[in-house]
Amino acid sequence: LNNEINNIINTQLVSFPKDESSNNQTDVLVDNNSDIIGNLELVLNIVDKKLNDDTSAYTLDITYPQIQGYSNANTQSDFNNYVSDAVNQTSKEVKFSEPGMAGKNTLTLTYKVIYKSSKVVSIMISGYQYLGGAHGSSVFISINYDLQHNKILSLDNLFKASSTYVQKLSDLSRTLLTAKLGSDADSSSINAGTQPDADNFKIFAFDKNSLFITFGDYQVGPYAI
Repeated sequence: LNNEINNIINTQLVSFPKDESSNNQTDVLVDNNSDIIGNLELVLNIVDKKLNDDTSAYTLDITYPQIQGYSNANTQSDFNNYVSDAVNQTSKEVKFSEPGMAGKNTLTLTYKVIYKSSKVVSIMISGYQYLGGAHGSSVFISINYDLQHNKILSLDNLFKASSTYVQKLSDLSRTLLTAKLGSDADSSSINAGTQPDADNFKIFAFDKNSLFITFGDYQVGPYAI
């Protein structure tokens, strides 16, 4: 949903604790100065981890993120285990499902870092899964983590307690999807997939200015759109 969500972020997003090097407390998720100390920029080191396996029943071709050299070893371990567990859980279905007549099961995943700092990180793991049938399906795993407090960030963590963000996301999603899909838009599918339920918006990522929502296959329309 890109930059169109900015008005929600600017008015209703919670702020993280002020960095000691910054003189300003902002009401956005990430303070632009939060990772600058003098002329030294603190960079979160994210490295690739590979999971490749090719058997008679399935193929795995997975690249996922791990952090390395972080200042807090416990946080680094917890984050890396969280990501590894999410990827392994997704791969289990491919590994333990019976292969179809059309070919063996397949899972291909890679990732994109949407935002990273020494305090928070937002990553989207995505790819393709085939478990038989006419076609495969998309796979999305959103990784949003508060490194400063060593905890997973859920969507409600990003907004103030008084926020009506779920309803706003629902309304805005319907407007943007209808415009984006044009003649392919099906109002009943869009309305069903964007009901004001936080679970409909659980695949999300963020950067300094925007909140990005990803809808899964069939959630807001047919597979072909």
